Amino acid sequence: GLLVGWHGHLGCRCVCLAGAPAPTHPAAPVGSLRLGHPLPPWALDSLVPTVDIPEATAAEAALGEAIGALEKLFDHHDVRGDGAGGSDGFDAVLAALNDVLDRFSRLESFAYGHVSTESGNEAAQALLSRLAGLDARITVLRTRFDAWVGGLDIDTLVAASPAAASHAWPLRKAARRAAHQMPEP
Repeated sequence: GLLVGWHGHLGCRCVCLAGAPAPTHPAAPVGSLRLGHPLPPWALDSLVPTVDIPEATAAEAALGEAIGALEKLFDHHDVRGDGAGGSDGFDAVLAALNDVLDRFSRLESFAYGHVSTESGNEAAQALLSRLAGLDARITVLRTRFDAWVGGLDIDTLVAASPAAASHAWPLRKAARRAAHQMPEP
């Protein structure tokens, strides 16, 4: 699989002034920053050389399949609206949703890392564009999840499920978001 070590952004925030040693982080700029000179390019070759590798294609396909499976899981457990379907399957739904969000975050970070270091990288731009379509599907699922959670008794759920207990704060936040959603037609 695709192995990328950052989540949502390049975590290195090295800034080297003239005379300071060059950064040692593998994705850090080559050389040092001098006032009045253009920034050096980030060297991502040591992490992942290009978005055109089979691992990136496989990760994108696996993400699409995982989103499709999550949509079916949501339908199976009636994840929507007022929580009338109950909390059966909550742990499975939460685990699958977190898996999709993690896969998306890693792949988007991977593509963004390449676009932000070389804006003319058409393959990376195309991947980001395709990811926008997948993000739209994920957003619909997140909205459904929030609405479902908003209809459940969070305190009872947290007491009954270790997974819910470890996500108590985000679940309460989702329930508050659900209070501001329009009902499904």
